[in-house]
Amino acid sequence: LGGDHSARIAALSGELYRVTARGYAPLAVGQELPFGETVRSAKGSDAVLRLEDGTEIELSARSEIELAQRRKGTTIELSRGQIIVEAAPQGSGRLFVATEDCLVSVKGTIFAVNRGTKGSRVSVMEGRVVVDYGSLESVLDPGEQVSTHPSLGPVPVVQEIAWSRNFDEYVDLMRQLGALSEAVDAALSRPELRYSTRLLELMPAETVFYAAAPNVSSNLEQAYQIVQERISGSPALEKWWQESVGSEEDERALEQAITEISRLGSFLGEEVTFSFSAAQAEGGREVAESLLLTAEVRDPVGLRAYVEERRASAGDEDLPLFLVDDPTQWQPPADSGERILLWIGDDIAALGLSIDTLRDLVRILEDGGSNPFLSLPFHRSLAEAYGDGVDWLVGADMGRILAGSEAADAEILERAGILDVETLVLERKKGAGAPVHYRAQLSFDGPRRGSAAWLEAPAPMASLDFVSPDANFVSAALTKDPRQVAEEL
Repeated sequence: LGGDHSARIAALSGELYRVTARGYAPLAVGQELPFGETVRSAKGSDAVLRLEDGTEIELSARSEIELAQRRKGTTIELSRGQIIVEAAPQGSGRLFVATEDCLVSVKGTIFAVNRGTKGSRVSVMEGRVVVDYGSLESVLDPGEQVSTHPSLGPVPVVQEIAWSRNFDEYVDLMRQLGALSEAVDAALSRPELRYSTRLLELMPAETVFYAAAPNVSSNLEQAYQIVQERISGSPALEKWWQESVGSEEDERALEQAITEISRLGSFLGEEVTFSFSAAQAEGGREVAESLLLTAEVRDPVGLRAYVEERRASAGDEDLPLFLVDDPTQWQPPADSGERILLWIGDDIAALGLSIDTLRDLVRILEDGGSNPFLSLPFHRSLAEAYGDGVDWLVGADMGRILAGSEAADAEILERAGILDVETLVLERKKGAGAPVHYRAQLSFDGPRRGSAAWLEAPAPMASLDFVSPDANFVSAALTKDPRQVAEEL
């Protein structure tokens, strides 16, 4: 925000005061408020403050806030009471609401914060909100809520905002956003779980990071069409869309991006993978050797034509891409500089920065050449995940990554047993009619020891029987006897 003033009083019902060391000074509609001043609403009163960027803050009765300008963005410090914030798009920054026990951060959304004597409660009507409290972080979507203290039980969001002068508008917006989400979810096809892949077998032997995702490009245009149809028949959704997307130029850019992604995805198979390879350098440090993006191809002729078209329209400087016909014979031009290399085969496409990586991939494909990666524990862990069916998959070869630790760090990690970690595999999957399932799995190259051995083997957790059915987040673990842990420390 620019200027000397942080906000202007846009609306007032009842009494609003500026709090100073000398007492209370009444405020009126139209007055401007400098940063650093404290404002309090009286009993039976409410007010609306408008920031210079268009953000509106609605204060309920007996609420107190102070506005502060910081490097990362404007912060609303809520000392007591309730506020509802309609945050304008924040560009590269964020808008924050700080209470004594939590920090709320947003890019542009509508949410409520209630600060009482026992803690804080955050509720979301539109958009996405990140709440940090204690050592926890919650990401909230419309209709969701989090409290910072167990004594603050959940309440319906509509009850939490019942005092607002815009109550009917907020309730209507939440209802329509919920219906829109259900319509999009019902219309889109869900990718099937993948139980095998050719792409994993083509990874470089030096791969230390691997990610695989389903090709969901076919859903993008369909989802966008559903959103546009709903917006055209709803003033509330139309207002939400305009505030969320921004200018007509931004909307055109979004439409163009969706069109391009959908078109590109139509040439590809059901899965896209990304890998990062590393090699030992001086001092035993891990350094980047290559990045590799791979996908099976449905239409290699169409994909090549699309890439040529994009290169012609973008220009060589904006899209420094080389189409490599035969990696085994290709030599980079003397003045090529840093280039992205793309090879399109009969049913596989690979994009990377290293011609050697593409050559190895083609050798394995065309000559049936051996791939040392297949014998590594990292490949085994990823292959086991595919055996159970994958949707979104991320893996890391922790053994190689940790092997590059500095000597001092390595000594600490060795004592803790962390250097025995072999691989890390993260999964997110959702089968037909099933809830979203997340799994993280660490494997070790031997029996766990040190702090890594504090976790016990999997077993029933009786404590989960006492968790409230309304809980938003639950964490539980089986550990060694605390006395044994203390002795090891």
